[in-house]
Amino acid sequence: MGNLSVMLATYPLRLLLENLGLVYTITILSTITLAITIATVYVCLRVAVDKGSNTRSQIGFRNIGEIARDPHSWGVSITTVATNEVMLSFQSAWGQLLLSKCFKIDRITTSYYLMILALVFVLVSPITGYISDKLLKKRKPLLLSTLLATVSWTLIYISHLAGSTQLLLLSMIVMGIDVGLHIVASPMIKEVRGPEVAATSTAFLNTVLFLSTALLNTIPPLLNPLHAVVASSIISFTGIIMVELFTRESLRK
Repeated sequence: MGNLSVMLATYPLRLLLENLGLVYTITILSTITLAITIATVYVCLRVAVDKGSNTRSQIGFRNIGEIARDPHSWGVSITTVATNEVMLSFQSAWGQLLLSKCFKIDRITTSYYLMILALVFVLVSPITGYISDKLLKKRKPLLLSTLLATVSWTLIYISHLAGSTQLLLLSMIVMGIDVGLHIVASPMIKEVRGPEVAATSTAFLNTVLFLSTALLNTIPPLLNPLHAVVASSIISFTGIIMVELFTRESLRK
């Protein structure tokens, strides 16, 4: 669902901006956001009233020390940084710079390429869930999709050297498949300890991811785009090592 929003924020949003301008686009998005917010609050209040006083929420840092000391937590988190967060940085912070400066692609076509990346992610994610839950009944083999991230960055670099937009499009597809397969990271960090600390486990993962996103959205745009591609490839390759050395299978049979 998150990447469905990302997909809408690429080519469709660019078309909206080109045809309506910034002011009307922001007004439309604000109106949609307000409507969704009101509907969400209404639904949540109805659910709370229906459940009555038995509804409870537990917020805290239970077992956070144990989670932080577990190599598995860091293995899953850093591997996710090496795939999803590096890709997210490319989508949001410097991908447009790369495509416009190194490939001389106009802004509308650039948004189209980024939409393809998000679209593949959207399509592959539920398929990955089914494969992991029902067919393989494992998570870790799919986490090794980090290898595809390194392949995708290498393809981008080669496509620049070859001047091939077809190869560039292929690299977007491979990157989308990679992050789609990596959707198993979230359950992997929760399943090793069970549902009683699932929220805290997820909080640890998100803390690492969001801090990394802040850095990845700040530093690569300051680099030469091709240097950022090389750096992203190196980061992605470290994810392969993290999977092998520190993560363990989490799906309980």
